[in-house]
Amino acid sequence: MDKQPIQGLTWPVRKIETDVLDDDTTVELPYWTTITSDEIFKDKKVLVISLPFAYDSAAQAPLQDWNDNIEKLRENKVIDDIVVVGCEHYRVMSAYMAQFPNLKFIADRNLIFTEKMDMVVDLKQQHIGKTTWRYNAIVENCIIDKIFIEPGIQDDADVIPYASTDVGMVLGYLTGVETKLIE
Repeated sequence: MDKQPIQGLTWPVRKIETDVLDDDTTVELPYWTTITSDEIFKDKKVLVISLPFAYDSAAQAPLQDWNDNIEKLRENKVIDDIVVVGCEHYRVMSAYMAQFPNLKFIADRNLIFTEKMDMVVDLKQQHIGKTTWRYNAIVENCIIDKIFIEPGIQDDADVIPYASTDVGMVLGYLTGVETKLIE
């Protein structure tokens, strides 16, 4: 199942229902809230990173790279925010938040966000169920500027590759210089 590029289109998700992920101990979690695309993307350049699995080993190093370099990217006006969308329970996403405090996270347990991006795959043969395919999108003022999608998107894939969403590829696009990290 080949996905058609959606570059140049307005971000397809207008409202996102998500678990609230914060450190407010007076709130009994989880509770749902609705955030809008404008809250995330209006007048900003945002990198969206999909997160297929809980503590996906392929995600750890790149998330650390992005977490360690977001301030330099902001200072150089390369990007304003990085939003990680995971099809996980709020407790899993909260653990990621604690590990990567410079990134923002959206828990997409019901796959609403992921369905609108047309990135849902069913990995039932691997006993994972429905999740997101790995992609990164650069969204500028609610318009998808560029999307990086791992090749071979399909249900029951043996693996979700990690090549097209590599930190170096995305940074290379953003800065015009192919690199792993901004030094």
